[in-house]
Amino acid sequence: MSSLLLLYISLVSLFQVENISMEPLLKEGDRLWVIRTSRIHKGDVVVFTDPEGRLTVKSCYLTEGDEIVLEDRYLRIGNKRWFLQPDQRERLSQTEKVPEGTVFLLGENSFHSEDSREWGFIEINDILGKVMGKKGRVIE
Repeated sequence: MSSLLLLYISLVSLFQVENISMEPLLKEGDRLWVIRTSRIHKGDVVVFTDPEGRLTVKSCYLTEGDEIVLEDRYLRIGNKRWFLQPDQRERLSQTEKVPEGTVFLLGENSFHSEDSREWGFIEINDILGKVMGKKGRVIE
């Protein structure tokens, strides 16, 4: 029984949201169940170590090989658009596709989110795991 508990603890962790960058999906103070995995797909909400060394939660919008689509001052993914600052647009215009071994992560509250628009592509190795639910309910 104790080895099963140890395995469970090493595969699943509990994290707490500390900002508003993922509202309305996640709110400040929400506790998240995260399962450790390196298999990340579009639409997954993930916890990762950002380029500044902080634990962060964002949504995966593009995976390796996906095309970067820029329209005027926006990044377009499907029917959603994210505003780009001039330096962000310049950086993204130099890449046509998401490089191998990386993903493009965005906050749901785009005006209050540091994300791949600033950081660029995130290495899959920097992802700690995928959010499976909030304490008390499953994330859909």
